[in-house]
Amino acid sequence: MRPHIHRPLRAGEAPRRDAAAEVIDASTALNERLRRAVGFRVDGPEGRVGTLSAFVPGDLGIRPGRLRVDVGVFLRRETEIPVADVCDIDLVRRRVVVRAAPRLPRPARAQVARRVRRFVHAAGMQR
Repeated sequence: MRPHIHRPLRAGEAPRRDAAAEVIDASTALNERLRRAVGFRVDGPEGRVGTLSAFVPGDLGIRPGRLRVDVGVFLRRETEIPVADVCDIDLVRRRVVVRAAPRLPRPARAQVARRVRRFVHAAGMQR
C-alpha cells in the first residue's frame, strides 16, 4: 500500500479536512447541545418520556454517550437512553425528541406500595 502524499495548496485554497475530523466536530457539537439541554423535557413517539437529568458523554469508539432521564411524575425512576436515539434538540421549546421510549421493568406490587406510602407520608396526606 502506498502512502498518500498531499499535493501543495494553491493560492487562496483552504486545506481539505478528512471525514473523520468532520465526524468528531459533529459529535462535539452534539455533545455541547446535549450538555445545555439538561433539565429539558424528553419526548418520544407516544408523548412525554421524562426529564433529562444528565448527559454522559461516551468514550471515542468504545462506549456511546447516554442520556439519563427521570421518568414518572410522582414515582420517579431514572433510566438511560443512548445518544443514537436522539432525533432532535429544540433549544427554544426546551425539548429533546427521541426515536423510541425506553422499556422500563415493571416493579413488584410491594415496591409500588412502599413508594406510594413514602409519597403520601412526604406530602403530609397521612391521617
